[in-house]
Amino acid sequence: MATLGLWWTWRGELSRFFRLPDVRHRLERVLQSPFVNMESHWLNYIKVKDSYERISRLLDAPCHRQSPTNRKTVDRFDLSFEGCRFPL
Repeated sequence: MATLGLWWTWRGELSRFFRLPDVRHRLERVLQSPFVNMESHWLNYIKVKDSYERISRLLDAPCHRQSPTNRKTVDRFDLSFEGCRFPL
């Protein structure tokens, strides 16, 4: 595309100043496109790396399996408020 534009400009079919801003805009867009979202990609990388390290620390931690002395069991699944008063 740039070669065709230069050829038209050389032949005098296209003014040099007519297409210069458009070419500059396209060139800037092409050159900057890989770096536009670089900050968000870096932040996502840091978040994933931090999460991976936390999970890795949890998985590598020693496991202490001890049975509690007084186990609690649930016989029913309702709430009871004993010894509580609610103001009206």
